Amino acid sequence: MKKFKLTKIIASTLVATSLLALDPIGASAAWENTMANTRYNKDNGWRYSDGGSYVTGWQQIDGKWYYFDSAGSMKHDTYVNGYYLNSSGEWKDVTISGNFKFDKSAGAIVGYTGADAKVVIPSEIDGIKVTRIGGKAFVGCSSFTSITIPNSVTSIGKFAFNNCDKLITVDIPDSVNNIEYGAFYSCSALKSVIIPKSVTSIEAMAFSECINLTSLIISNGVTSIGGSAFAYCNLKSSVIIPNSVTSLGYDVFRGNRDLTSVTIPDSVNSIEGHIFWECDNAVFYVESENMKELLTDSVTNKSKIIVNGQPTLSEWKHDSTGWWYTEGNSYATGWRLINGKWYYFNNNGYMAQDTTIDGYKLGFDGARMVTT
Repeated sequence: MKKFKLTKIIASTLVATSLLALDPIGASAAWENTMANTRYNKDNGWRYSDGGSYVTGWQQIDGKWYYFDSAGSMKHDTYVNGYYLNSSGEWKDVTISGNFKFDKSAGAIVGYTGADAKVVIPSEIDGIKVTRIGGKAFVGCSSFTSITIPNSVTSIGKFAFNNCDKLITVDIPDSVNNIEYGAFYSCSALKSVIIPKSVTSIEAMAFSECINLTSLIISNGVTSIGGSAFAYCNLKSSVIIPNSVTSLGYDVFRGNRDLTSVTIPDSVNSIEGHIFWECDNAVFYVESENMKELLTDSVTNKSKIIVNGQPTLSEWKHDSTGWWYTEGNSYATGWRLINGKWYYFNNNGYMAQDTTIDGYKLGFDGARMVTT
């Protein structure tokens, strides 16, 4: 019945669209990505040309149905006339299971209709594994404060949780390998995020404008962090970029004015402009002069870049309470890279030891233990 209804809608649309009704898609038709050269490349600006004109409305292309708006842009991750279009723009049947809408063909949660304060996404629906949170699946949901994602999920789609303004905590499992464009954009109540080691890519705008996000841990495994991924959050204390990261996009940490220190490893070989713009209180710890030059070229204040992770006039001191590390007329707090080893200093300056901080185990000597 649903397919019959869709056929009627599409048929009427084609009749109303004279260009397409009189001049069906021919051999000269071709896809065109209009977003390919933009800074952040959302990869969603697809159009389909046919003899110099862009198609509009419902179109069947290579046996699959798509919908193009009046400007010719393909719609995706949304509903048109009650029919779901997936991340590739293809029309797909949707299964309703409780409060979840599920695309069985992609194993993707594509919508949520509930009003629960705590949401637990199932690992499978009707015997099909849930492997993806589809684009815009939870966009604008303002009921839940926490969400648990099962360890069957490997990707979180574009704008999946955009503007979920009451979301405080999210458990990203060690199965997710890609956090897509704007996935948690403007989740204004979100306070902390741990990126697990399974994630290799954090795309542009992923956590941008999460204005209450104060704590961020990026595990070793991430290779690229896209433009504005953490722009205009409220990150405090320190951020450590793991040595798996090779590229940092434009404006990555822009506007985090309370950020005090950032550590950037030599593994990073590509830095776009203004990544720390408006991070006025941060000091940047690097391992080499080459990295200092790379940061300077990206418009980072050269006077705040410290090579080898140690400012001048730094030294260890101790008393009956413990050890601390001086930095000029002050003392270190948060994470510090000292002589090739990581240490953590509490807010009172004393070194932490024989404990676990931010998921990292510290030995009796205070140095972060290496795990394999």
